[in-house]
Amino acid sequence: LDESAAVNQLVRAVRGLKAVDDVGLARHLPAFRATVTNVLIDDVAFSNAAYSLGTGVLEINPITGLPLNMADMVILTKNQAILAYKIALAMGMESDFRTIMPQLAAVVGGGFLFRQIARGLVGLIPGLGILPKVGVAFAGTYATGEAVRRWCAYGERLSADALRGIYENALERGRDIARSLLSRRAPEARPARKEKRTLLPPPEKRR
Repeated sequence: LDESAAVNQLVRAVRGLKAVDDVGLARHLPAFRATVTNVLIDDVAFSNAAYSLGTGVLEINPITGLPLNMADMVILTKNQAILAYKIALAMGMESDFRTIMPQLAAVVGGGFLFRQIARGLVGLIPGLGILPKVGVAFAGTYATGEAVRRWCAYGERLSADALRGIYENALERGRDIARSLLSRRAPEARPARKEKRTLLPPPEKRR
């Protein structure tokens, strides 16, 4: 095996033991950082997509749509912030939350705010469907995580165009995930078929 393949096998084997938290493992052993941060980004992006699907079904109702949409934005943004902090910890950065979070917010910049606004607008357009909303939730989370990961690893602050490129690529994945999640929910959404029953006449008429 070459060095890269050997390291990858070792990383998978040690993570498979589940004896140490992934973030702690990556923080102290740099060989684990790429794998752990990639898993973190994918997991949180998928979780946000699944959450967005669940709330999106309820937001179809115009009465509950606005309050749920606002709550949706708060929850997804909180998950993105926690993801960014975990990536920073895994990459060996400053552990003080109050010190590191302003730096991480600056790394993502205006694109972060734009995605939150876009997500809200998608949820407020009647009849647009759940698919775009789920895709935006996945892509916004993925792009946020990737921007933070690159800054922590290389000191690279992505340009608006580069961030947009990552976002658009992730949006395609997000749409595929949305279709997959919707197809899984489809059988559950259909009401159970009622069996036909033959009703007997009242007792006094059974003669």
